[in-house]
Amino acid sequence: MTARPGDAVLETRVAVRAYAPRTRERPEPRVYDAARLAIVLDTETRTDHAQALLAASYQIREVSGKLRQEGLIHGEVTVAEMAILEQYVADHPSANGGHLRLHSRRTFLREVFWPIAYKSRARVVGFNLPFDLSRLAYAWSRARDGGFRLELFESIDADGVIWPDRYRPAIRIKTISSRQQFISFVAPATLDAGAREDGRVYRGRFLDLHMLAYALTDKSLSLDRAAREFGLEVGKGAVAEHGLLTPEYIDYNRRDVDVTWALHQALVAEWDRHPIPLAPEQGYSAAAVGKAYLAAMGIRPPAERSDV
Repeated sequence: MTARPGDAVLETRVAVRAYAPRTRERPEPRVYDAARLAIVLDTETRTDHAQALLAASYQIREVSGKLRQEGLIHGEVTVAEMAILEQYVADHPSANGGHLRLHSRRTFLREVFWPIAYKSRARVVGFNLPFDLSRLAYAWSRARDGGFRLELFESIDADGVIWPDRYRPAIRIKTISSRQQFISFVAPATLDAGAREDGRVYRGRFLDLHMLAYALTDKSLSLDRAAREFGLEVGKGAVAEHGLLTPEYIDYNRRDVDVTWALHQALVAEWDRHPIPLAPEQGYSAAAVGKAYLAAMGIRPPAERSDV
């Protein structure tokens, strides 16, 4: 039918769904070598709205379990709080019988975290790890490709202005959901050749046990509940008041690191039972586990098949 002058014109928008084939090859999942070392963290904060770092505990372990080093980290503390920390390390040995170390946030990052987590390619382990990492940062910004950029290493110029260290990487955290985050090192302004991996910044091995427990159980668990779920005999302790630095509070914090490590061993043992080519750090969700099983069985996703 031909429209005549003066006839009403009805416009209809039609949406059509079409399959567009990929024009680029899908990148292969990253293959991790077996980790040799792990650094385990847990932080305690002040109880105001800023939740700045008060104190933290860390352990450096061989992945087989042997404790190499244990220590405490402090944020901006008062003279009285520093005296409590110094007396604590004088009175308490490390769990392996050695000396308990005491670091400021800055010296921990430069003398422990940088050589162990980056240069030695150790696995960084925590429960709700993004929060612990954010407490160690001195500044943050929006990442260019989404998420947050945490500045860990700072330098101070002759005028006293603080700048990001141009030779040390920041950390990027991109949140997918309340239970899933992608964590990686991001390149600094200048990267020495000896610090590169295949010519680029080393992306790191960050293992958030909250996310791994979710991938294995499809449940969002607290540290204490996850410990019970995986049959551990140790659990979180109790403390009378949070944010008040006392020897008992330091004991509580150190116990959390012990529980975190025990949970790491249980979760990794469970993960290793699955015949899939993914490291625990890549266990983002139950769906990731399912996709890895399909790949292991040689079943291609429908979007990659020409017969669908």
